Amino acid sequence: MNIIYSHNQPRQDPNFGGKANQLLAVLEHGFNVPEFIIIPADYLKSLIPNNISSTEQFIRGYQFKEEFLTAISSYFEDIPFLAVRSSAIQEDGKKFSFAGQFDTKLFVSKENLQEALIEVWLSAYTQRVIRYQQHHQLASDGIAIIIQRMIPSESSGVAFSVNPITGNKHEIIINATWGLGEGIVSGELNTDTFTLIDEQCTSQVVEKNWAFRLDESNQSGTSKQEVSSEDVSKPSLTASQILEVGSTVKKLADLFQTPQDVEFAFYNNTLYVLQTRAITALSKQSTTIWDNSNIVESYPALTSPLTFSFIVKMYEAVYTQLSIIMGIRKKTVEQHAAVYANMLGLLYGRVYYNLNNWHKSLSLLPGYTLNAQFMDSMMGVKEKFDTPIETNTSTWKEYWYVVVALCKIIRRHQSIQKDRIAFQSYFNQVMATNQALDFDTMSAQEILTHYQTFEQTLVKKWQAPLVNDFFCMIYFGVLQKLVVAYKLDSSGTLHNDLVSGAKDIISTEPISLTQSIVKLILDSKLATDLFQNKNTHEIVQELKQPEFDAIQQAISNYLNKWGERCVGELKLETITYKQQPENYLKILQHYVRNGQVEINTKPNPLRAQAEELVAQKLKGKPFKKMLFNYVLKKARYLVSHRENLRFERTRGFGMVRNMMLAIGHKLASKSILLHERDIFFLAQKEIVDYLLGTSVQVDLKSIVALRKIEYQHFENLDLPERIKTREDVYSELNFKKPIQATEIENQLKGIGCCAGHVRAKVSVIHSPHEIAHLNNTILVTASTDPGWVVLFPSAAAIVVERGSLLSHSAIVSREMGIPCIVGVKNLLKLVKTGDTLDINGATGEINIISRS
Repeated sequence: MNIIYSHNQPRQDPNFGGKANQLLAVLEHGFNVPEFIIIPADYLKSLIPNNISSTEQFIRGYQFKEEFLTAISSYFEDIPFLAVRSSAIQEDGKKFSFAGQFDTKLFVSKENLQEALIEVWLSAYTQRVIRYQQHHQLASDGIAIIIQRMIPSESSGVAFSVNPITGNKHEIIINATWGLGEGIVSGELNTDTFTLIDEQCTSQVVEKNWAFRLDESNQSGTSKQEVSSEDVSKPSLTASQILEVGSTVKKLADLFQTPQDVEFAFYNNTLYVLQTRAITALSKQSTTIWDNSNIVESYPALTSPLTFSFIVKMYEAVYTQLSIIMGIRKKTVEQHAAVYANMLGLLYGRVYYNLNNWHKSLSLLPGYTLNAQFMDSMMGVKEKFDTPIETNTSTWKEYWYVVVALCKIIRRHQSIQKDRIAFQSYFNQVMATNQALDFDTMSAQEILTHYQTFEQTLVKKWQAPLVNDFFCMIYFGVLQKLVVAYKLDSSGTLHNDLVSGAKDIISTEPISLTQSIVKLILDSKLATDLFQNKNTHEIVQELKQPEFDAIQQAISNYLNKWGERCVGELKLETITYKQQPENYLKILQHYVRNGQVEINTKPNPLRAQAEELVAQKLKGKPFKKMLFNYVLKKARYLVSHRENLRFERTRGFGMVRNMMLAIGHKLASKSILLHERDIFFLAQKEIVDYLLGTSVQVDLKSIVALRKIEYQHFENLDLPERIKTREDVYSELNFKKPIQATEIENQLKGIGCCAGHVRAKVSVIHSPHEIAHLNNTILVTASTDPGWVVLFPSAAAIVVERGSLLSHSAIVSREMGIPCIVGVKNLLKLVKTGDTLDINGATGEINIISRS
């Protein structure tokens, strides 16, 4: 029986134990493992006599022979310190890892080798291990011991090839710290967390005040030592090291065909694999993914209880209807009623998509795997995740349902234009009818009746915009894929330029109308003086004078058509330009004071240049050219009308706002509420129940008072754009901000939406009311909605923290030819007013040239 095996003998043996056999396999496939030798389990077992009263007592008193210890020392002749590790027969298996059950001795000097071997051998017979084996009904098969060159690691850590908490297979999780990994395994030290998704890293860097290193005083073992002040907040791994660990752990998972938990170390910038084992406790509990990457455009900051209770009902109703008309069986839709009822969430006053339910509803449609990627792109979702796919059983009946669904989708595709025109005609009639109503002469109950009738229009007649959105998602995604597949440009962003320059997007009309009004004002010295020298309240009064009739009429016409188009226009609590014209007058004042009257009438050169490039690349390829042009034509049409149909939604929400305010006015006049706007702190059902006599709580003032207190608290919370919860949503939310690394990022990356190279100073804008701060600077903000459009002419470029290629800011900037980048992570934390940026609107690259 051989008593020592070196790593140069690559054969595996059950007596080597799980950990040693794993290391041999890792070494055999070319990974960097510190050299080691193995004392097999059968040899150690042979040393224990039969019929002894206490195995533990025998091992504690055992002395290895001198020649045995000398043989080990001679193998590591020039190596000062060793690591002695357990390798139990059942350790690091696919089902049971035995993590933390056995002892490991680090920085073992050769003088202390006897003692270290005994302690590791003895750890196989502790009560802790025996209880673990009994709990899992495992036999005690003995232990092998690994003696390995000690790596005096500068940094070390543990990496998981999948997220061990959520089971997300797209995420690689790396925990790291300074010095040895001993403090990570024990949980004694703070660790940095790096999350890799497709080589894109998210870092959570914490303060690391302590590290485990060689105990210098004893020249053996480890001790907890203070970290230098310059390293406390510094990331424990460099960007290249993070990627190297990620690549290694992924390769190891592929090698063993199961998710891996890998311990690693860096010394002299060289990566060492210390051990690897299967992740045996992957979470089987479902995780809910909440994401507001794109919906924050429509519902920025806090959203009132009334708005949320209204929109969650709308989303449920319209997407239920959409699913049915797109070919999903009514029975299937009814079976998934809970999915449709929970498409949205309200997390401490902020609206989020429930991505699990969005994908579940989409998975009911044919071609889910294709649609899912396009939907994430349209919604601005940055991070992949796994969600159960609703699949049909493989019966002929189920295949027939798929065929029927596809036929319905094709039929809807053929009637997109006709359905859109019919919808807009019908909706205009409904709006005209409701706009003619005089709510002042009605009771609250009568207004409620009119609202409920109008609500049915929003619920049952809104399919045309949703069908347009669905096919927009498909065609825009296919166009993007064709640009890459046909190698039309190196960055794969040409599709942005190709859909720009349309003349049928109405969202740019407020800009041209506003600039026309500004020109009208500047043509009159009297009006110019008025807007330059008076405040908005004074301007409102002065405009009633006859000499300003033309300007007053132009402003009135604008407000009648576009007065609902403002920041937060889909939030019922928003005070619109129509309700408070002074806010619009502030925008006019800014342009008047800057003498800015230019109206962008030049054709967008980006589109023509992109078309010329496509013609050159596809020359002599008639089939590809025909397919590409067809997809492009459809994408252009659908993107344009997606934006136009959003304005119909704005008008509809404006009518709901007016009705709710009218009810609020009635309730306030009877002292049921303190103020008419308190209505927005009530949920829709609470209002309806009160008016119909079915309310369980009649003191509406108390409800409002409580909600106001809660919303004051919500105001101070900083929620991320993506949140993961497993059980109780609200108790699991964590608002603690991670400590940021001291290293400042000077290069940022987002989604390029409109080509153009700009170098200019930054104006960080939180609201369009801050338009005075813009003067041919780069507009930097968290998110935009259609109400921001009147600011765009004052911006040299637009950079937005949230959003996607189909966000409002992306679409409108393309029409105006203004360079635009969206989806820039942590933008507002890294960029301040006065900084100078160099941006590339095609590639999404941002360089911070100087800081204010």
